[in-house]
Amino acid sequence: MIYIYDILLNFSDNKVYDFFEWEKSDKLDNVKKIPMFRVNKNIIDKFLYKKVKIKEDIIKKVYDLTEVYTSKKVVKIPYAFIITDGLSALALKSDKYGNIKYRSKLIVDEEEEVLCLSSKLDIVDLKIENESDLVSENYLTRNEEKVKKYLLNIIEDAYKTRNFEKLKYLYNEYSNKDKLNKIDDIYNELIQSINNELEPIHYDLYNLFQLTTNKN
Repeated sequence: MIYIYDILLNFSDNKVYDFFEWEKSDKLDNVKKIPMFRVNKNIIDKFLYKKVKIKEDIIKKVYDLTEVYTSKKVVKIPYAFIITDGLSALALKSDKYGNIKYRSKLIVDEEEEVLCLSSKLDIVDLKIENESDLVSENYLTRNEEKVKKYLLNIIEDAYKTRNFEKLKYLYNEYSNKDKLNKIDDIYNELIQSINNELEPIHYDLYNLFQLTTNKN
């Protein structure tokens, strides 16, 4: 068994983010050691975008081998390991039945270390028992997702609470086209504009509301 030592992981049960999109609020695991396996090419994408269950033989091999630093002591993660195809790497956590529950990408230099070590490993046939869609890939960055969700919430809230002045303000800031008068039309165009593609004005509105919120 080959291990990788002293790495940071950011496990997620939904969309997995590249390390440069990790945020301070994320709960990072400071891993002391974790086992790794080399797998066939093109299999890692399945673990990124699918809900996957693997055969339990690998799970039994990794039981209690991963150790994580905490503020007080070192604790063990029962079922965790890293897979790599020599081109990329992905950390996984599962339950005892082989259902992959959490995934994490790696920091670049730590991933490079995994890739170098992978040349010493034989390929393991990681048998997938079943898979289903986990998330729909929207190709948005984490920041784009945050801005989009925030603005949609503001618009929806203003519409539901009949805060029409806020809706008109948002629309006037957003639109350089002929002005709409009907609230339903204003609401629909604002929603459609965000769902289509974020523009610089959307980020300006997001920053403006963030600034206002922080002052209150």
